Amino acid sequence: MRDAIIQHRSFSPFLSYFILFLIYTSTFRIFATLPLETIHQTLSTFSIIVLAVFYVIHTFVNLKNFYITKLDVLMWVIVIVNFFAAHQGFVVFKQPYYFGIMAQRSVILSFSGILLITLLQKGFITLEQVEKSFVAISLVLLVIFYSFFLFVNPERFVDQEFVVYSPIRGYRYRFQFGIVIML
Repeated sequence: MRDAIIQHRSFSPFLSYFILFLIYTSTFRIFATLPLETIHQTLSTFSIIVLAVFYVIHTFVNLKNFYITKLDVLMWVIVIVNFFAAHQGFVVFKQPYYFGIMAQRSVILSFSGILLITLLQKGFITLEQVEKSFVAISLVLLVIFYSFFLFVNPERFVDQEFVVYSPIRGYRYRFQFGIVIML
C-alpha cells in the first residue's frame, strides 16, 4: 500500500531527471567552467529564486509544525550573514543588492541539498534516480573536459573565467572537476 502511495506521488522520470540536472548544474557551477557563461548566469539566477522560494515555504511549514532542526538554525545564520554582506556591499561600494547576493550565491545554492533531501523523503524522486543522474552527468562532463584538454586550444578562451594563464604552465583550463572526482 505504501509503495502504491509513493509510486503515485513520485514525479515522472523526465521531471525527476530534469530537476536533478538543474540541481547539479547550478550547485556545482558546471556551466561556469565551460564557454556557456550566459547559461550559467541565467540558470544560477533561476535556481536562486526557486531555491529561496522553496526554502521560505519549507521553513514556514516547519515553523507551523513546530519542527525546527539545527540545520535550519544554521541556514538562517548563513542567510542573514549573506544579506548583511550584500548590505555592506551596498553601503561601502554602492553596488546593488543583487550583486551582493550573487557574490554569495553559493549560500543560497546550498538549499539544493535540503531540496534534494525533501524530495527523497517525500518520495518524489528515488535514490536510484539521484545515483544514475549523478553518474550520467559526471561521465558526460568527463568526456567534455577531456575533449577540451585534447582538442581545443585554451588560448582561444583567454577572456573566459575557466581559462587561466600562468607563466610556469601557460594557458590552462579550470574546469569544475569536483563532480567528476566524486564519480
